[in-house]
Amino acid sequence: MVNSYTVKFNEYRKLRDLLNATFAFTRQEIKPLFKSMLILAMPLLILLGIVLGIFQTENMSMITDSAQNPDSVGLDYFQNLMIQYGLIFIIYYLAISVISAIVLGYIVEYINNGPQVPFENILAQVKAFLPRLLALNFVYFILVGIGFIFFIIPGMYLYIAMALSSVVLVFEDTGLGTSLQRSMYFVKGYWWRTLGYIIVIGLIYALISTVFSMPAGILTILQTTGLITAAPDSPLMLMLSIVLNIISTLAYLFSSLVIIFLALYYHSQYELKEAGNLMKGIDELGSSN
Repeated sequence: MVNSYTVKFNEYRKLRDLLNATFAFTRQEIKPLFKSMLILAMPLLILLGIVLGIFQTENMSMITDSAQNPDSVGLDYFQNLMIQYGLIFIIYYLAISVISAIVLGYIVEYINNGPQVPFENILAQVKAFLPRLLALNFVYFILVGIGFIFFIIPGMYLYIAMALSSVVLVFEDTGLGTSLQRSMYFVKGYWWRTLGYIIVIGLIYALISTVFSMPAGILTILQTTGLITAAPDSPLMLMLSIVLNIISTLAYLFSSLVIIFLALYYHSQYELKEAGNLMKGIDELGSSN
């Protein structure tokens, strides 16, 4: 029996209703949505897990060597760390951008054509929006990063004020500058509420992430405390580290919950600010006549 129920996005909602709608949408669309993410985003997440596993093994080996020979830690060690973190960030950045394109593109198709979106439709949406999302996320990271480095408070403000920019870009089909400006417009006057809402959905996502990252974390603790005596760079430890880090990267699939929540919140703010202003203007026009 086909479920005819659809989640309405163009509604004003408060926190409880936003969370209920987020989980209702996820339950209803989990199969086609996660199938798309497994096909399009999973290869990047597996690659990220492999890289994390290799780097974790190398770093544990370096830590062991440095404990025995402190002089072995030099400029090359820190240069290697910078390269490692740079590569990890690039793969993470690509994976998160792809997941955003999948989820937001899926919601666009869901709104326009109904539930159970075919994969080819999602793929078309990803092709249409991914290049701009990559550029937008890069600008977003740079602006927020500069804000945090030099002035923590402006960085925090921008992080929240521009949180809806990716959603705006897809739903309003805008450019980078307009997406950032429109996000700040929707958050203006509701910054603290937006912060609170993002903290709540962020904590839910963090709890899920903790479950997936726990095995890799336990391995690191056991190696650091010496409870595992196998050499950190042994083939067995390398394979175990890679497998556990791949498991930890699976948590990024659940970032879809945050994206769905922000999409619902964007529509809620749209109804509050723009649809509300339109009705107010109509009422004022009617009273003037």
